[in-house]
Amino acid sequence: MQTTKYTFWKLINEYRIEIPIIQRDYAQGRNVDKIPEIRKEFLESLYNAIVNESNTLDFDFVYGSIEEREGDKVLLPLDGQQRLTTLFLLHWYLATKENKTSKIKGILSKFTYETRISSRDFCYSLVEKGVKYDLGKENDKISDLIKDAHWFYMSWIKDPTIKSMLTMLDDIHLTFRDTQDCFEKLIRDINSDPPITFRFLELKNFGLTDNLYIKMNARGKPLTDFENFKAKFTQIIDDVLPEKLLDFSLKIDNAWTDVFWKYKEANTIDNPFMRYIYFITEMLYVENQNVLPTTNPFLYNENNVPKINYELIKSVYSRKENIEFLIDSLDFWIKIQMDPDKFIDNIFSEKYEKGKLVIFDGKSNLWKRCLKGDSFGIAEKILLYSLLKRCIFLNQYSYSVDLVEFLRVIRNLLMRVRQAVNTRYTSNLRFDFMKRQLKDVTDLLIQNQNVYQILTQKGFSMPGFSKDSVDSEIKKATLIVNNINLKEKIHKLEDNPLFKGCIDNVLEIVVGNPAIDLDSIITDIWSNNSSTVIKALLSIGDYSVIIGYSQLGARKYFGGDGEWNIILTRTTNESQKIKEILKEFICKYITIKGSTSEEKLKNIIIDYLKQAKRDWRYYFIKYGGFVDNKKNLYAWLNEYELRKLNGNSLLAYHINPYVRTVALKIADKTICNVNECYGIYSDLSPLKLRNNITLESLKDGWKVKFPEDYVSRNGKQEFNNLIAIANSKNEYWLKETDDKDRIEIAVEFIKALA
Repeated sequence: MQTTKYTFWKLINEYRIEIPIIQRDYAQGRNVDKIPEIRKEFLESLYNAIVNESNTLDFDFVYGSIEEREGDKVLLPLDGQQRLTTLFLLHWYLATKENKTSKIKGILSKFTYETRISSRDFCYSLVEKGVKYDLGKENDKISDLIKDAHWFYMSWIKDPTIKSMLTMLDDIHLTFRDTQDCFEKLIRDINSDPPITFRFLELKNFGLTDNLYIKMNARGKPLTDFENFKAKFTQIIDDVLPEKLLDFSLKIDNAWTDVFWKYKEANTIDNPFMRYIYFITEMLYVENQNVLPTTNPFLYNENNVPKINYELIKSVYSRKENIEFLIDSLDFWIKIQMDPDKFIDNIFSEKYEKGKLVIFDGKSNLWKRCLKGDSFGIAEKILLYSLLKRCIFLNQYSYSVDLVEFLRVIRNLLMRVRQAVNTRYTSNLRFDFMKRQLKDVTDLLIQNQNVYQILTQKGFSMPGFSKDSVDSEIKKATLIVNNINLKEKIHKLEDNPLFKGCIDNVLEIVVGNPAIDLDSIITDIWSNNSSTVIKALLSIGDYSVIIGYSQLGARKYFGGDGEWNIILTRTTNESQKIKEILKEFICKYITIKGSTSEEKLKNIIIDYLKQAKRDWRYYFIKYGGFVDNKKNLYAWLNEYELRKLNGNSLLAYHINPYVRTVALKIADKTICNVNECYGIYSDLSPLKLRNNITLESLKDGWKVKFPEDYVSRNGKQEFNNLIAIANSKNEYWLKETDDKDRIEIAVEFIKALA
């Protein structure tokens, strides 16, 4: 490859020198680490080369690509921009000091920075408008002259390149202020022993066009995705909203970087910053689209880092208002004037705190979840975006009760967008439905008014959410507006993980018993074993819910550890019976004797069993084999022909709870082993005894079946209570008696066989 020896003056006369947008800021004027010392030594070497005319100072290689633009040759330096910038400043200073600015106008103005508009404008104004050199005092600074110039914008001080240039100019002044006739020496022809030279290598075989500059940094290393984004996004701003380019360029490398630095990964903020920008972009996309696709086009890799889609980016930010909102959403974390984590922690919590809002999955810092890509789904995105949108729209950047209550209503509505999947509700929030939900929030709820006042306006509706969900929020809002004392009671219940915002089935209890702390009562009750709670509730009535069907019949669910929400917040046609049972249950609990919650529940059970008839509830409550602490799901043909399911269907192991209870009471594997009584892939679940005798719980009693070769022993005790089944030689009925229930009679029969 051919290299050519150049002076800066020769290079700037032949080419327009453009520092590409992806190059780092000018750094030789920084006052950090050892840079001031290095700068001093560097300027001394320049001084010796120019003033003392010692050996020529050779700057080694400058690499770059040449482009043809409208008849001009444009040099894009790949390496050497720091040295070229210093030489540009030195030429300007000496020409200004020696009153030879006419020679540099139109020449030095061909040197420009594309990093920021402010850097570009500064370089141009410095050359074409300049300053009058009148520094006579020892402490005078050339930077003060420049900053006092009519063309200088004080906001430029925030531009790190300009700031660094001013520092370098002050040090150049300290070094060269007493010199004379240096400019002419500096611009000598290459053949006339110029004091400073370098070799220029044109990398024309490498195709260093904009595309490569977008992929390579100043050292020839691949750019990160975030650096690529900054370069391309700055170009978008320059095209769409150029008046915001300076603001964006200054802040993305300074003020906003400071905000995100705390959350850096591998000592870089690229991923957290990009996740946040992609989140805002996605929300703006949702708002702008007329119809959303079923699949979210905003994709992430396995590390939850955005797979940047520049077509989407360009589409979203073709709107000026979207660029403005992105900048506002980044400025937000500066305007709150406190640590972002602390701000968020003042609003959200993991368990109930007055004046805060519970996030139910135990990760309440939505800001941090966004930056880390940690379980940041549709609900979390809408909540955080709504927070930003309201604060920015109302120009309010501090905690307020109104803000939290606004978010509370949104949280409640989002939690109600759900579907029943077996024994629990799961979110049914979908990307293609987000627009109408987000539209309701932004169009209807974001007002300079308390959200409860908004909800209670006549005819209020939110078509993006189900009517029953909105009506529930309106009902609670009406109660709160009419009686402020109910607000905290309602909020506590909403934040209870048993309800997750949906308190329809206990709201009447709150209104009818304003003196009680219902949330504490419910928390105390459900801190007990689920089996005890189930039996106490069944003592009042059948509160179970149907969650589907099997070949045997309905699948009925009674609750279990961590899976009560589907019962307590049921809003189908079963909700009325649940409301009535819960109301009676709470009243009974409050009035019954007992020093602990467990005692109270057991006393409710005891009271019931004293007068209970022998229906299925009697067996569920009296015997331990029917319910346990985990999932209590049953396939239900009738109250005697049912199966307790280990899974969610008859395809999993299952057992008739009457069979299970008898086997557990016998407690002798040589007689009957409960594990052998489970069925799978069918609806069969007989009680299997030794000698192949089986008992099957049916509606009319126990159906006892003996092997056909079983030797009849008429008159023996085990046959005394059996009733022969017509047309069968080996099948009999075993029925309960007045003094023995179905479990007791079976246990007695089996023991007699032994």
